[in-house]
Amino acid sequence: MSPSITRVPAAAAALVALAGAIEDGLQVVDGPFVGELGENVLVVGFPEGGNAAYDATVTKQPGMGRPRLQESWTIHCLLSRTSGQIALGSLRDSCAQTLAALDEALREHVVEDDAWQSAALSGAMQWLPINGPHGSSCNVIFDVVGTSLL
Repeated sequence: MSPSITRVPAAAAALVALAGAIEDGLQVVDGPFVGELGENVLVVGFPEGGNAAYDATVTKQPGMGRPRLQESWTIHCLLSRTSGQIALGSLRDSCAQTLAALDEALREHVVEDDAWQSAALSGAMQWLPINGPHGSSCNVIFDVVGTSLL
């Protein structure tokens, strides 16, 4: 592992790669995107409201010798599903399945070299369903949290 002041860039890149492999047809976007997005999209690094796309805090680990540093980070994400159907039930179910697949992938990749020593869904989610005359959308804002040794 090479010395670094932060693992956020490596963690975000690893999360994009991991998410890209969990589901066929899921568009994974690295950061906010200007332009047309697909009907099934996951934005990794989503600045929502006044929140940053990524948060990180570094702490010293006590011990003998040179101090080891541990970084705790959060990557804010958005999962969005849209459909021409007015019913929201299938979109909510689809979002839940994608979140479960991402959770499973993170559990399988507990340690990702040069990116994290642990990573998981935080468990906190904001569900934002929208139902209109021409279709529906289900949006979920959630966080992936992790720790990395520096």
